[in-house]
Amino acid sequence: MLSLEYIGLFLVFIGYAFFELAWIVAALYIIDHIFYNFAIGINTYLQKIADPEDIAPTNAVGFAINHITAVFIPLVFGIIWMYNWRIPFIVAAFLSSGSLFFVQYI
Repeated sequence: MLSLEYIGLFLVFIGYAFFELAWIVAALYIIDHIFYNFAIGINTYLQKIADPEDIAPTNAVGFAINHITAVFIPLVFGIIWMYNWRIPFIVAAFLSSGSLFFVQYI
């Protein structure tokens, strides 16, 4: 499920970077949100393999990391966007491919 999510996100971000037709971008937006919901698989997998006492600290660390990136990445990518709006999507596509690589080791 996670592999499918990251493959899909890679394709969506590449699509954002190279398509400008409104209906295609709208479809990519909907697909993007569908793949975003696949992240539920991460929590489900964690709950199945982790010891119950490890779940809360693991989720807390994940929440903290997500919070830091939610503040930092929009700032950096917003600055990059001013130079070329396609670059943040291309970088996001490569980040998704990196996630796809690492998820193969779960």
